[in-house]
Amino acid sequence: MPGSPAHIKKVAGEFQLDPIELCKELFKYKPIGTQEDLIIESALTMKAQQQGAL
Repeated sequence: MPGSPAHIKKVAGEFQLDPIELCKELFKYKPIGTQEDLIIESALTMKAQQQGAL
């Protein structure tokens, strides 16, 4: 289920991100932070920032 701890951990794993950091990012967007597209978009943004693209 989008927004569940297991789902966030799965997405974080797919993008090699820290699940805690992804949760912190999503917390900024509560209550819409549980939507699957936002979770993936946040993960992509964090990955790009890590790689210096943004």
